[in-house]
Amino acid sequence: MAEAAGADVAARIDWIESDLATWTAAPGHYDPSTGAATAAANQVQVSVEAARAALDAQVWELLIAEERPRAVAGTGVDAVIRARRRTRVDGRS
Repeated sequence: MAEAAGADVAARIDWIESDLATWTAAPGHYDPSTGAATAAANQVQVSVEAARAALDAQVWELLIAEERPRAVAGTGVDAVIRARRRTRVDGRS
């Protein structure tokens, strides 16, 4: 597969065969941050668990609370929350 992307790409790939239970990558060695502007730059990432914890179950009914991978492989996972405010007993919300 790497060769299909070109010899210059294939030459930049380090193949490592190891037991992930015992091997540890050198800090900052793989996938280093470039500092380049991206669509996610300066965004605050929120987990599904954190969003659920922030919504009072007495006030909000969770309709969807899940992680969804982005359409473009390798671009991340989004926490998707859809909640509906519960109607109070007196009819007001």
